[in-house]
Amino acid sequence: MFFFEVIKQQAFKRGLSLVLSFALILSLISLSGFPTSSVHAATGDSLGLLEIEVNKPVNAVVDLNQATIHISLPYGTLYQMLNVMINPGVTTTLFRSNKLTTISFAASGINKGDAKMDQFSTSGTTLYYLVVTDKNNSMNSRTYTITVTVDMTLPPITGMGANDKYLPLNIRGGEYVWDVMGASKIGNGSTTGSIEGPNTPSSYSGKTWSQSVYDRSGDYPVASTVNEAWLGENMYLQTIGRNDTNALAKYGIANMPGTDKLGTDILRYHEFMPFVTPDGVSRDDGDRGEVGSDRQRLEIKSNTNAASSDANSKGGDIVTHHWRLMLPSETLRFQKDVGDHHAGDFIAPHRFWHIFQLKEIAGNAAGQPVATLSLVSSEGKGQLEFRNNPDGGFADRIKPLFTIPFEQVVDRWLDFDVTILTADNGYIYGKLIDLETGKVLFEGGMTAETYRRPEVENPITGRNERGDLPVESGQQNRSKWGLYRGMYNGAGDAAYADEFQSATMYLSDTYLIKRDKDSYIFHDGWNPKDQPKDIVAWARSKEITVSKGTAFGSLNLPSQLDVTLSTGLTEKVNVTWSSAGYNPDNMGTYRIYGGFNVNSLMNTKNIKPYIDVTLRDLTPPITKAQIDPMPQNGWLNKEASVTLSVYDDLSGVAKTEYRLGDQANWQTYAGPITFTNDGVSRLEYRSIDVVGNIEQTKELIVQIDKSKPVFVLTADGIPLAEGAVFSDDRPITLLLNANDALSGLATKELTLNGERLTNGASVDLAGKLGLHTLRVVITDQAGNTMDESVGLTITATPEGVYKLMDRYIEAGELKSPLVEQLRNSLNQALHQLDKGDKDNAAKHMQDFLKHLNNEPQANNVSAAVMFVLGTDANALITEWSAK
Repeated sequence: MFFFEVIKQQAFKRGLSLVLSFALILSLISLSGFPTSSVHAATGDSLGLLEIEVNKPVNAVVDLNQATIHISLPYGTLYQMLNVMINPGVTTTLFRSNKLTTISFAASGINKGDAKMDQFSTSGTTLYYLVVTDKNNSMNSRTYTITVTVDMTLPPITGMGANDKYLPLNIRGGEYVWDVMGASKIGNGSTTGSIEGPNTPSSYSGKTWSQSVYDRSGDYPVASTVNEAWLGENMYLQTIGRNDTNALAKYGIANMPGTDKLGTDILRYHEFMPFVTPDGVSRDDGDRGEVGSDRQRLEIKSNTNAASSDANSKGGDIVTHHWRLMLPSETLRFQKDVGDHHAGDFIAPHRFWHIFQLKEIAGNAAGQPVATLSLVSSEGKGQLEFRNNPDGGFADRIKPLFTIPFEQVVDRWLDFDVTILTADNGYIYGKLIDLETGKVLFEGGMTAETYRRPEVENPITGRNERGDLPVESGQQNRSKWGLYRGMYNGAGDAAYADEFQSATMYLSDTYLIKRDKDSYIFHDGWNPKDQPKDIVAWARSKEITVSKGTAFGSLNLPSQLDVTLSTGLTEKVNVTWSSAGYNPDNMGTYRIYGGFNVNSLMNTKNIKPYIDVTLRDLTPPITKAQIDPMPQNGWLNKEASVTLSVYDDLSGVAKTEYRLGDQANWQTYAGPITFTNDGVSRLEYRSIDVVGNIEQTKELIVQIDKSKPVFVLTADGIPLAEGAVFSDDRPITLLLNANDALSGLATKELTLNGERLTNGASVDLAGKLGLHTLRVVITDQAGNTMDESVGLTITATPEGVYKLMDRYIEAGELKSPLVEQLRNSLNQALHQLDKGDKDNAAKHMQDFLKHLNNEPQANNVSAAVMFVLGTDANALITEWSAK
């Protein structure tokens, strides 16, 4: 079953475990596992539970036994809507060929119940899968394989070039007209947007024409049987099978000559005759739903988005428009006696009535169509005329290609082929044939103005005419087929208002061919490449604005311009610019004229390109900031002020402004800006001149640090206090730690008794008894100086003498037997000191000195050690001898 195929694919792709796969199966076969659709259901039990019928397309071949659906589509089809009838007890899900991606059925709107099958394979055959599932038992389902085959063979068309592009409309009976349009390259991209009619809700029904008249049976009222109580729109479109004898007979066209020669099905247009209901409601919503409109419009038209670019024509494009047309008597003849006219007489239209339009979109001249096939009154009778109208707002230069009386075209299929070159000096070639007899009703060509470039007012005549402006962006010619006519409900129409009646037309075999413009030659031999290339328009360059004093050679004028030729093509043409009248020293706007270097081109209108160049003050002012006093290393140690001075040598200065820190708003500068607080301040400033040039914002950083650095001085890791006392037996490690929170340190110095010390070094003060001074001098980047002194005292102690002797013995500067003599004297001194007898302690220290200074012991002690130990011994003697 298809469900389990889906499961296996998903499980394989995701590497699920068996348990997870089973869980996935359970979830997918539940009713919530697939999107369901509200498609049309059969009434009662006319369909088996899992059986279907295909409503759309009507040519679908369904095999219920094999569970297959075969759909054949003509060349160029881009998509096909699928609409099926099902039993009320089931749901449906449509999958793409990968059996994973679903295609939803529309739940509302014009295509309610439809699923769009697209993304056709380039091979021509694409598979889809329709799964029908029992609502009460999700394990009970059936999968229909849908095979869609698109004919990939280009139909044989006489005169088709190798590089020509064929765009068929593919009209098929039973299809919505908007799907016929959307599925073709002519209308692709907009569907209903490619149909122009009363698309807004009717004033009397509140419904659009598509809602009020279209049903799936296609059972439309004929014009003569319209019920006035019916609140539908007054026009509609429908498709009819060319072999649908019932429909053809219903509309009275079954035996129209040429019907058996049609290649596609038929598109039927109908516009009802407006009337006033018994309660006084006027039913003349004619143009796009407009109430009380003076015209009726029901047309199909080529789309103008990128997807349909080949369906439209720009300058130099050559497009063949082909269609088969049938205008019945109900349109071209009076249906009842009116005034002097009898039923069956040919009408003579009093207002415009277009069957085909080649009409410009975009631009400022999108009023009158460029070319039309129209029903006109000429020589006192109704005629079918193909015409070219060069002008957007006037009809006095209309140029007919042909004019044929109604009696030659009524109630028969006509084959019409018209090829149009879009250009100022364009060309139209047409051929009109009676399809049944093959009789050529007209064949020929004419030059024509088919490029509706922008129009400007002629100061002499006062009328809008094409000048030398190129087409605007997006400007192009599009094709429109339908019934577009003026109604007889205006103040000037009273005399013939009763002549207005309903109208119908039929269309078949409609296609466009975008010709290869590099090789195409019209059937009468007219060759576009043999025509003169005359300059008719040129692309304007943007105005150039430069600073006063800019030399002509520095204006950067373009060396080439895009030029529109009379052939419709655009080429780049070299330009030589003249400096006449240009003065770089005077401000103002100068129009610089140039000349085209035409070479093989013509310039019969003597068109001269130009560029407006404006000289003005483009230089912004220059502002300078002066800070007082001048910073040291970027820092100040006192209050500061900033003065802004500005220079502008042209228009003058309008104002100078500044802002501080993160301020969003600018302040107008009026005088020096004062800075008083410690810290870093950001000053932004700029000036604006009289003509509005704004100087690029400049920035000045003002840094103020009025605080002295701080420090900690440690001796052997302990903060040093004033008056600290140290024994001279141990070196002292002095470390100066300094800090400045704002500007940072510039220098720091530590001295002892005026001599500079290396920070962190040990100082040996053995024998240097007494008061010593440490001085700390620290300076920060702003120039703030910290200068402080700390006093310390070095003393001698018996214990210290012992330690000094040990140090010197280890160093080899004190040797035996002197060592023993000195220790003995020192021990005796300490013994007396312990008894409290300082005098005898002092005497033993005298012995210490005698041993130290004994000449025979001179080799056992260095001079430096003798000095240190002697100094300490004398200090102890002095201390103990003091009274």
